[in-house]
Amino acid sequence: MAWRLDGRLQLNGETIDPPGVWIGMTAGRPPLVAELVWSWVDPDTASPRDMRGGSMFDSPSLAEPAAIAVGLAHAGRVVDVSTIVEARQPLIAGLPDRVSVSRVNGHVIVTDDDWVHSIADLGDLNEFVSGDGHVYGFTGTTFPYEVVDLMHAPTDLEVSLTGWGRLIPIAWYRKLALGNSNGLLLGLAAYSQASGENLAQGRIIGGTGVLREDGTVGPVGGLAAKARAAYRAGADLMVYPAGQDCLVEGALGPSSRMTALPVASLSEAIAFLRGDLLIPVHDSSQCAI
Repeated sequence: MAWRLDGRLQLNGETIDPPGVWIGMTAGRPPLVAELVWSWVDPDTASPRDMRGGSMFDSPSLAEPAAIAVGLAHAGRVVDVSTIVEARQPLIAGLPDRVSVSRVNGHVIVTDDDWVHSIADLGDLNEFVSGDGHVYGFTGTTFPYEVVDLMHAPTDLEVSLTGWGRLIPIAWYRKLALGNSNGLLLGLAAYSQASGENLAQGRIIGGTGVLREDGTVGPVGGLAAKARAAYRAGADLMVYPAGQDCLVEGALGPSSRMTALPVASLSEAIAFLRGDLLIPVHDSSQCAI
């Protein structure tokens, strides 16, 4: 699915609407009731993905503000961030399968060092407080989860995409682990708005890619379907992660009117769109099987 960003992205209640037309692409969706029922009836059908699981860092409520913070930082805006700790796969019974950790033995987690020090101070009897205020006790000097991930998330950015309100419950949707492939597009839009640069320059820009904290761009799933959706939506140019060129060319063919632009970082994407760098010509022979 392709969707237009224009006039829909809200940051702290204000609309981010940079010049030009910006198109995001989504592959996949929360399972529909019919799909769930069919998976129970037909044993050969793969079970639909449960988007309530997975990392909370892939939810729009965290992934979108994080991506926009990167774009704002590239435009010179100072954005305060805090460390968010997510723990998954408990090692003892009675703990939630997935939880955010705000305090350990009274230590408030604001930075990575806070987390390191709190874990180093574990004793025989310990407790941690989840992000929603629940208290959990555990024993021993090992934090009782198999997987612990840290993310630097902005503390003062409230992000929303308007236009879905009549279709789905927004609060529920934003907590789902839907993936973070909209990051590159949102980072570019935030940069363009904050810097005042018209990166679109009259073009319709499609974009997909995971935007990491350091500004590098990571790979996405469903890229071939996203490329076709961008093409059908009339995109003149699609920005996507470097290294996934063959997926785009395989979906569109070498003679497509839509320019495919692989980028390794947000800075590189900005430079290409600005015209500081020439858009590379992909060697299609590298895609031969």
